[in-house]
Amino acid sequence: EKILKKRGNPAYVANEAICEAKKLELRPTLDLMEAELSNSEWRTPFIAGPNFTIADATFMPYFALFGPAGLALELESRPALKKWVGQCLSRPSWQYTKDMKVMELNGK
Repeated sequence: EKILKKRGNPAYVANEAICEAKKLELRPTLDLMEAELSNSEWRTPFIAGPNFTIADATFMPYFALFGPAGLALELESRPALKKWVGQCLSRPSWQYTKDMKVMELNGK
């Protein structure tokens, strides 16, 4: 609502009622991720274990948009999730991808 629709129409004004409803729908998923990442019995730095995997990478495009979408505050009450997002988004591989260098061929 706040990102994709605006890309096609810079004058688009997001419907805040839709944004709030979608935020409410998102919260249980964020709560589940927080619970899993903070579970002391299974605590690992990443979703699927001790190493960064495709399970973590799958979420990166979404969490990278939390700031522009006005969702950054949703991480404040979820410290384990916030830490995980920070770890993942600061990885050199994500920076490389985010900067579109993944599209370069042979350094050209």
